[in-house]
Amino acid sequence: DFRSFKLAAEALGALDPGQVARVSQMLLETDDPKAIDLLARELVKYGGKEGLLAVAQVARSDKLGLDARGRAIEALADAPPERRGEAIAQLAEIIGSGLPGKLQFHTANVYARMLGAEAMPGLLELLDAGNINPEPLIAAMRDFARAEDLPKLKDLLTRIPGREAQEMLLRAIGSA
Repeated sequence: DFRSFKLAAEALGALDPGQVARVSQMLLETDDPKAIDLLARELVKYGGKEGLLAVAQVARSDKLGLDARGRAIEALADAPPERRGEAIAQLAEIIGSGLPGKLQFHTANVYARMLGAEAMPGLLELLDAGNINPEPLIAAMRDFARAEDLPKLKDLLTRIPGREAQEMLLRAIGSA
């Protein structure tokens, strides 16, 4: 019963590295979406740095389906305030790790959502790094760009190659 597990996790508090390893293994072995959600979120919440790393590894693992990996990415967004910066850094690494297209778009959106008001500078920084597919980042820009970001978006239009990426950028400009 998931409610019992959640209550037990709250009562036990922080997980030690051995417990993190065991819960991570459970996460990799299940195909139940609710269990994946619960285990990943509890690892992020109670597993400390090791829990964040374990969930990030699950998100990168091609042994799991897209849905399970997407749930792990969402769980990183629930990082406690003291781990938020680490979760954001993990998401930035995940975006550039060669995920399937759908997960790249999802991860870029979660990354931007976690950055909040700093979404555009964060997305631009990843884009300027140059080793990441620009399309998921531009799609996230469409959702998070504001009017004050228009000069940056217009400048980006001159630097982004490819018709499809430029069309996406024009949609982001139109949404700002």
